[in-house]
Amino acid sequence: MAKIKDSSKHMQFAQAAIGSRNRIWFSGEEEDLFRLLQLKTDKWSVKTPDWNIVSLTGKEKDDGDFEVIVLGSNGELITGFPGGFEESHLDAKNKTPEKTGILRDIKIIGDVVVAVGMGPQVYLRKKAKWSNISPVAKDDKKADRGFNAVDGLKENEIVAVGYQGAIWLYNGKVWKQIESNTTKPLNAVLCLPSGDIYVCGASGTILKGNAKGFSPIENKVTSDNFYSLAYFREKIYVSTLTSLYVINNGKLETVKELTGYTTGHLYAHDDIMISTGVRHILLTEDGVKWKQVFCAV
Repeated sequence: MAKIKDSSKHMQFAQAAIGSRNRIWFSGEEEDLFRLLQLKTDKWSVKTPDWNIVSLTGKEKDDGDFEVIVLGSNGELITGFPGGFEESHLDAKNKTPEKTGILRDIKIIGDVVVAVGMGPQVYLRKKAKWSNISPVAKDDKKADRGFNAVDGLKENEIVAVGYQGAIWLYNGKVWKQIESNTTKPLNAVLCLPSGDIYVCGASGTILKGNAKGFSPIENKVTSDNFYSLAYFREKIYVSTLTSLYVINNGKLETVKELTGYTTGHLYAHDDIMISTGVRHILLTEDGVKWKQVFCAV
């Protein structure tokens, strides 16, 4: 087997977001500097904030209008659109994240944008205005409180997951904690139009459920931590930092085509799926054949 090349000679990668197959965003790090990267068709561009990037999300409309939102650990924001970039803060008045804990994830969900983090903290942007909609934790273990990830279908169907097996559902007005049957840290959540919700986390934890509760998916393959989920070509994919897996007939199987590549974050949209690892970016159109993407900046 030929030696696998890194997707960049000088940069490490974290996350990706797909506006369309012709506009993809990545977050990267180079010599303690964090980068927002855009791959538009075959051309790369870069923007460098003066703070740590923890997450990004984006979308592109059919008319070519787009929005990409980059989140910093203390609530800093960069919003990119066809006219350029705008810097802001989701809690500029109170700076709550600096006092309560870092933020971890941001996601465009329907017509709103949701950011989550330690505390737990949840912020929602609606009609260009950010609001703090954080739930109240039931336990006193403050060090273990917090959300690592968020997903949903629309404003009244939001799911946040995090430490101590926490799974919370938001109906547009109030939060409700759902029994997860685990105390493992949960790192990613994926909501499907069918109503099914998939969650993954530490020590090989994979859960499937809904608003009524969750149960584990059989995993005899790995005890590594899972960090990301994606739905692509009617299959569920889940990723560790070194391997990609797919759920077939309720059981976990290794995607052998990615053996030897770093993985970690998955994103599927517009008939493509991206796998982003510390050293490698890979793209597939069918879940079978994979193409490595090389960063040219």
